[in-house]
Amino acid sequence: MSSLVRQTQSTTFKEGQKKAITIFLQKKDVFVIIPTGYGKSLCYASLPLVFDFLKKQQGSIAVVVLPLITLMKGQVQNLFSKGLIAVRIGDCKDEDNIIKGEYQFVL
Repeated sequence: MSSLVRQTQSTTFKEGQKKAITIFLQKKDVFVIIPTGYGKSLCYASLPLVFDFLKKQQGSIAVVVLPLITLMKGQVQNLFSKGLIAVRIGDCKDEDNIIKGEYQFVL
């Protein structure tokens, strides 16, 4: 988890975040209800990094479904600010780049 903290530019993972990520890695469904500002996006933002580490390769992709375009745009900006590569399907002019795996996050 400490290398994830560095890569996602977070100071530490909160207990709820650790629990959600751990449960997901156990191949169980995860439904996270935590307050605004708690860091829900870090739960999914860390997953490609976790899988890359576990598989000892790069290129894992997270597909994120959000109910509002405004939320998607905000999350794409948030991920970019952390140095992660993200795209919103509606903003992508070249879907081939998505298919080629050039994005870590597809919203």
